[in-house]
Amino acid sequence: MGPVGQDRTVPEASLEVPYDAFKFDIYQLGNVIVKQLDIYEDLSSLKPLADAMTRPDPDQRPSATEAYELLVDTILNLSEDQLNHQRIWKTRTPAELRHRVEFCNENPLEYN
Repeated sequence: MGPVGQDRTVPEASLEVPYDAFKFDIYQLGNVIVKQLDIYEDLSSLKPLADAMTRPDPDQRPSATEAYELLVDTILNLSEDQLNHQRIWKTRTPAELRHRVEFCNENPLEYN
């Protein structure tokens, strides 16, 4: 019982009603993935996993093992193009910087 963890949006968080801590953690990790989908491009293949992990009903969320299996299935189903993609860019990375990093071998950390 009680508000635990960094994510205060977990639906079953309660001061009076006990909840399953494992399902609570699944939701929190799923929400981390959801936030990364907004920050980085080309991670849309993780959306079904994130959606499953953040279902409002804890009984409808996957277990840790099931979430892992969903992740493995997601990776195994990536296309050849997705597997060969070497960079994951933040959505707001300017095209000029991308070009300089990819084709001129500049260090992207110099621009953060």
